[in-house]
Amino acid sequence: MDIDQNTALLELMDELRRVAEVTAVEWPGTIDADELTQEISLRLLRDRQATTVTDLAGRQRRRGLYRMAQQIASDYRNDYDHFSGNYNYSTREVREMLDNGVLVEAGDGHDPAPLDLRAAFAELEREHASYAAALVARYVHCVPMSRPNERKGVQRGADKLTELMNRLGRARQQDYTEGPGSRTALPARQSPYLVAQEEQRSFA
Repeated sequence: MDIDQNTALLELMDELRRVAEVTAVEWPGTIDADELTQEISLRLLRDRQATTVTDLAGRQRRRGLYRMAQQIASDYRNDYDHFSGNYNYSTREVREMLDNGVLVEAGDGHDPAPLDLRAAFAELEREHASYAAALVARYVHCVPMSRPNERKGVQRGADKLTELMNRLGRARQQDYTEGPGSRTALPARQSPYLVAQEEQRSFA
């Protein structure tokens, strides 16, 4: 047993756990904070990198741990995709789609991600109208989010939207696995906001 590596890992644990908690929130349904903490720890010991990371400056050390956590979460997601045929979105991917105007532009219909986001957004409007309104203000009307509570609303809205996208994906996969007729059909729900967007495009 490498005492130096283990000692260094113990010194990193508090910071490592915080990074794992942040990353787990960004990858809902993929890996939890405890699993991620364990995976990072094992990787640091396996690669004999604990002492190297400990010697880094504070911000550089956090960035290194965060990159490692992101890679592990991505690997978990890819493994899940491979064995289940399903896909888990991360909040980073969802925010990138929002930044790219997915709530405004119709898209070409070939990429399933915008379709998943729009379906989840309809659910978000129904379940958490304030979060949906915050996302519309930020990503459709480009309203500056200068207050902490406004930024927090956008962040929580993106987190909840990600959760709903993954929930819908799991339900779709279950429908596919169990076959038609094995589940009660859900009533169709259409977002009033998306309806308005479609009507606006039809008159453009």
